Amino acid sequence: MPEQYTIPEQVAFALARTLPGFKAQKRMAPSNRLHKPEMIGGQSTLSAILIPLYPRRNEWFTCFMIRTIDKTVHSGQISFPGGKYEPEDVLLYETACREAREELNIHCDLKNLAGELSSLFIPASRYYIQPFVACLNQVPDFIPNSLEVAGIIECSINDLFDDINKKEKIFLKDGKEVIVPYYQIGEYHIWGATAMIISEMEQMLKKYNVFGDKPAQIKQSR
Repeated sequence: MPEQYTIPEQVAFALARTLPGFKAQKRMAPSNRLHKPEMIGGQSTLSAILIPLYPRRNEWFTCFMIRTIDKTVHSGQISFPGGKYEPEDVLLYETACREAREELNIHCDLKNLAGELSSLFIPASRYYIQPFVACLNQVPDFIPNSLEVAGIIECSINDLFDDINKKEKIFLKDGKEVIVPYYQIGEYHIWGATAMIISEMEQMLKKYNVFGDKPAQIKQSR
């Protein structure tokens, strides 16, 4: 009988492989952003986000936060918890963990780190984002920070990755139509940079059938 591996081990194995980067991200990118955005002049803000994975009712879930309405570029948007790097953060992963704790009361450390995804530059805010995936042992004790978080959205990974929940809508920008792909979770539409990041994670976890019936066999080095 083959040795069984836990979901965190399978996620770590998948994310340790070569990442497809923007090739996977652009599958869920707006049609006016089909070329990799570059940092042209000026400064960027180094930041990190946390993608928490946790078991609930015999399934694996993740969560998003609805940002409060304010005067910032990402006001009211749906995203993973995260924010800018601070000097006291020894590792960029610590930035992701600190922000997740401050925004949603999610607690994690290095033992929860499953891997990272490709970084992404956001021209509108000039944030240079590094996504990290953390596998938690249980459902977080969510306490949203009311100054930053207007609500929390939870969904199972299987629902998030279900093709039936990938849709498109059309916006008019500068008189031109822009096709915007999005993940639909109930009444919510998850698009933009967050959808692009999910797209790469989806491709890697599906490639190794992490949440399927027959996960790819993990070969251990000797």
